[in-house]
Amino acid sequence: ANEAMDNFLNNNSFDMIFVDFNLKDSNGLHFVKHIRNEIKLTADKLPVVLMFTQEELGTQSIAPALGVVHKISKPVTVTECYHALK
Repeated sequence: ANEAMDNFLNNNSFDMIFVDFNLKDSNGLHFVKHIRNEIKLTADKLPVVLMFTQEELGTQSIAPALGVVHKISKPVTVTECYHALK
C-alpha cells in the first residue's frame, strides 16, 4: 500500500483506480480509506474497483462504505474490467 500511495501522490491524474485487496504491506481497503479520509477524494471524483480472491470475500464487506464502486473476483477477466468501466 505504501508504494501504491507514493505512486498515487506523485501522479494523481487518475480517472479510476483498480486496487487489489492483497497488497504487499497492507490491504486495498486501507489504501482506499486513506484516499477517502486523508486526501478527501470521494467516489464521484475517483471511482475505485476492488479486486479480491474468494478467500478475501468476507473481509471486503466494508468496501461500499469506502466508495468502492465495483468489486471483481480474481482471476480478473477482460469482460469484468469492461463492466467495471461502464
